[in-house]
Amino acid sequence: MKIKNILVLSAFVVLATACAKAPAPPAVPVENKAADNTSKINDILAAPDKTAEFADALAIIEYNSHAEDLDFHVELDAPAWEWIAILDPSGNKVFEVSHSGSIGEQGLTSLFFESAELPFDVLPYDEFLARFPEGEYTLVGETLEGEALMSLMTLNHNIPDPPVITSLGEDPLVPMDAVSIAWEHVTSPAGVEVERYQVVVFPVDPEEGQDAIALDIDLTFEVPADLNHVEIPAAWLMSGEQYQYEVIAMEADGNQTLTVGFFTTE
Repeated sequence: MKIKNILVLSAFVVLATACAKAPAPPAVPVENKAADNTSKINDILAAPDKTAEFADALAIIEYNSHAEDLDFHVELDAPAWEWIAILDPSGNKVFEVSHSGSIGEQGLTSLFFESAELPFDVLPYDEFLARFPEGEYTLVGETLEGEALMSLMTLNHNIPDPPVITSLGEDPLVPMDAVSIAWEHVTSPAGVEVERYQVVVFPVDPEEGQDAIALDIDLTFEVPADLNHVEIPAAWLMSGEQYQYEVIAMEADGNQTLTVGFFTTE
């Protein structure tokens, strides 16, 4: 289970009230780093041999079969940077961020973000894939010292089918010493190669101080692709508690699909 770094961007709206008898005062120029970065992006693209690579650059798609939605994830890491931007395979800018204030002086290194999870009745599956086409996405940026950064991220549309759960019914009541989560191996659609599975288990409504984090328990299981079940130790569970679990099929290039289920301990 990942703890996601959330970058909060605050928007400030300045309202100018004009007087009918007097002209409005001249507008105060506002620094716009995003606009200034366009020329820098073009310079970086024109001279890729003069850039350093990001230490980490990954773009994937996650399919939540329970909520019926898709979202776009990016993870990146580089020495203290001032701004970064992402271009899609056609060169269109899909994301850009820069910073100021104390963070502007300190710089950022790692960043993880994911797009909003819009249900298919708002953004259908095919329209999402058209919005984020397959191909090479270009990640560019600049460090606080002025060093140009550039890396390529390959995004594909090889999205695993949802894992089919075989061991538990719909929210069953089970003894704490007999919780086994099993699923069918994911082998479709054609061309998808599942590299591993991940199983995440957590209480739906824990009492204060009784969640996995408070108890210092990591209920995340990394499962090799040739296995298709996990046993949950009774010592990690609480009696009379409803749990949610996610079985996640992870494709070789990073795309992932999750199935959600529930069980309640006796």
